[in-house]
Amino acid sequence: MDPSTDQVMGMVVMPIMFLLVGYVFKLFMDSKKNKLKSELHQKLVEKFDNVSELNDFLKSDSGNKFLKSLSIEYVQPKERIISSITKGLVAGFVGLSFLPVGMIFSADSKYYYAAGIVLFALGVSFLVSSWLSYKLSTKWGIINEDE
Repeated sequence: MDPSTDQVMGMVVMPIMFLLVGYVFKLFMDSKKNKLKSELHQKLVEKFDNVSELNDFLKSDSGNKFLKSLSIEYVQPKERIISSITKGLVAGFVGLSFLPVGMIFSADSKYYYAAGIVLFALGVSFLVSSWLSYKLSTKWGIINEDE
């Protein structure tokens, strides 16, 4: 490999690898946190001898906090679709921006073109996915078209 190829590898591949490793680590830590939280909740519920004690606890302020901690964050379908559209547009435009960069650095153009095509395709796939999600959600009645 010539020095310019090493620079491209350092500029493009290494940051993507670091981001990917960081994302996988975040997913692992979230999974571990949820598992520990679930075990804690299970042990707390097992402490009660009968249903009336558990019912009294759930009616108290502490029980109310406990129930709120059990809730799972729910993202509305429209918010998920808009998020997917945003990701698609960002990935698509970043991918398109790699193409002129490849023209400027002609010695390493194939790497820039490859990165641009992959990112653009990723953006298009997000947009197609969001369109399909919207169509299916309206067909199934999850989203009301009048809103």
